[in-house]
Amino acid sequence: MKAVHSRLSLYVLAVAVIVSLTGCVDERVVFRDRPIFLEPDPTALDFVGYANPEAPGKLTVCGQCHVGQQTQWERTGHAFAWEGLQAAPNVRDFCEACHTVNTLGNPPGEPGEAAGGWVAVNDVRYHDVQCESCHGPGLPHVRNPSIREVQPRAPITVGGPDMTFGCAQCHSGFHHPFVEEWAESPHANVTPFAAVRRDDAGGCWSCHSGEGALEAFGVRADYLEREALLERREGFAQITCAVCHDPHSNEFEGQLRFPSATGNIETHICAQCHNRGTVPGVGPRGLSVHAPEAPLLDGVLHTVGWAPPGMEHDVDLIRGSHAGEANPRLCSTCHMVAHEVTDPEAGLVFRGVGHSFRAAQCVDEDGVPTGELDCPISTAARDWRGCTNGCHGTEAAAASVTNSALTLNLSLVRQLYSMLRQIDPNLAGPGGPIDPTNPVFTVAEGAYFNLQLAHHGTPLHQDNFNVSRADSLRALMPSTVHNPFLIRSLLVWSIDAVQAEYGVSPDPGFNAEALLEGIPTR
Repeated sequence: MKAVHSRLSLYVLAVAVIVSLTGCVDERVVFRDRPIFLEPDPTALDFVGYANPEAPGKLTVCGQCHVGQQTQWERTGHAFAWEGLQAAPNVRDFCEACHTVNTLGNPPGEPGEAAGGWVAVNDVRYHDVQCESCHGPGLPHVRNPSIREVQPRAPITVGGPDMTFGCAQCHSGFHHPFVEEWAESPHANVTPFAAVRRDDAGGCWSCHSGEGALEAFGVRADYLEREALLERREGFAQITCAVCHDPHSNEFEGQLRFPSATGNIETHICAQCHNRGTVPGVGPRGLSVHAPEAPLLDGVLHTVGWAPPGMEHDVDLIRGSHAGEANPRLCSTCHMVAHEVTDPEAGLVFRGVGHSFRAAQCVDEDGVPTGELDCPISTAARDWRGCTNGCHGTEAAAASVTNSALTLNLSLVRQLYSMLRQIDPNLAGPGGPIDPTNPVFTVAEGAYFNLQLAHHGTPLHQDNFNVSRADSLRALMPSTVHNPFLIRSLLVWSIDAVQAEYGVSPDPGFNAEALLEGIPTR
């Protein structure tokens, strides 16, 4: 056996020598390591950009690990920002800062320079609005991914003229004044007291603060201010861009977190907050109307207002226009009207993007919004274009129908108010049939709730009925415009219920049947 083994060993050795001499060796490479990322140029301020700018697709260095965010981002307008800029007319050099990866819009911190101090317009690696455009330089994180201190976190703060970061650094200016309009809107001026009430049973902060809204929406992403706002509870954030818009996802139009082009009032982006305090209850806040806009628009009884016994309401009457197929965008149709004002000689003088969120907003004689809230309800003083997007034929028709509805509802509000004052002079004060501290719910309390619903947006007290007719009409405008038919029905049926329950009579000539016949919808 030993001799055989020796001969076999010699044979194997001989074969190996022959193969070596003839060079017949299979040297195919089946696996090869490559760098995780290309080292950026030292002048790039630690931005890493695209993983391989020469390769097809838009894979960022960040996206090699953050696959989910990468996949979503690829479908957003940000991923095609440079391409879109090149296709735009009248391109200027200063436009490039908002269409590339640079310090503009980044959170403060090292390394970095002044906003826009470095723009790699000649390097395709940094074209488009990539992850680092909002999160900041990624090189320290790529080299030490487990160290939290170097993890680049984007802010939810909008920013402004005195800040070098945030959405305001690009989404502002005459070109697209999103932030300027937002700054004048209620979203940027929330009630401080409600915003910081994190532990109250009503959950005020979930709609009155940016961090509260994100948490209520189920957004668990980390952001620059998160620790200070949620853990340290230092101040509060306004309802900023990142509250309604998802920077990573294009699942819904406009990168919204919930859809706006939907007939489902429950899933609409605005209804996530504008759907509170819509029905009466017991307790100190039980007779207070809070944010009834979405269900009021929907017009379904028992989801908004108090339905008196036996009340009937034609839901299709309102859904045929404001909440029907003719208006698939619901709130956005009227509250987000983009428009331009052009002077024949001077050219474009105003561009609006609808982020003041005001319907039929006040404008000057040239059609430029004034920011006022108390202008006349007329075609000369207001912009009615949102009303013509599928519902009303003309702006004049919209203004006429609105005034008719307001005039009718004003007479009903004054009638119901007078009757309730007869049975309970102090209204919602202690004692009497209208007493929110009394657990027994009364007809008077239901009627009082409907009265407040019609008057939503302006506190209800005696002074409201001592003002001019124009002021009274404006006080009724929010709820009447959202659903003139349901408001009218609730008021008429409430008057009838109060009369039946307490024996007080409306003014002579009051005809409930005639008032319920309807108002023209066009």
